[in-house]
Amino acid sequence: MDVTQLVKVSIILLLLATVVALLSRRLRIPYVTGLVLAGLPITELLSRPIGLNPTLVLNLFLPILIFEAGINTDVSRLRSTFKPIALLAGPGAVLSSGIIAVLLKSGVLPKAVYEEMRSAYQVRIAGAEKTLRELYNRRPDEVEGRSGSSSKLDAIRRRLLLAEKGALNEAMRKRILSEEIVRGRIQNLDEQLLKLEDD
Repeated sequence: MDVTQLVKVSIILLLLATVVALLSRRLRIPYVTGLVLAGLPITELLSRPIGLNPTLVLNLFLPILIFEAGINTDVSRLRSTFKPIALLAGPGAVLSSGIIAVLLKSGVLPKAVYEEMRSAYQVRIAGAEKTLRELYNRRPDEVEGRSGSSSKLDAIRRRLLLAEKGALNEAMRKRILSEEIVRGRIQNLDEQLLKLEDD
């Protein structure tokens, strides 16, 4: 794809994203959800791939979307629905893993598609963990007031940091992310883990 076509496609996609933002605000749905709902029919209508580099999308657009979702998260609503979310997320992950295993074993799902789905899932998990950590870091005064819950929150935070570290290592092993990006992020995670242990 030459530069003029790439510019044209980028302008069209930006215009579509603007329309999605306006519709999402009017319909009162999250912007990221609106983008996903708009992207599904667009991918079906396109006869060929657009040609954007997946690394560019991962490193440029995904952090912006995760930040936007984290900044607009209603913390009180998240707290009130945390238990149902956790109950659905655990069994949901087990169920989806089982379904994917059956599809892979039967040959219905090609291995390349599975690898792509898995990397997308890991990116989503890392983004969700990052959002939870940001929410945790916003309220240090509340946490210090309750000494018993402070140690529980530290244990949760430690698990989240370790899970993100594992997802980053897996992404580097699969060559989804470059080694220098992962090394820098893992060093930051190690520092945060040491800080937790010092507290």
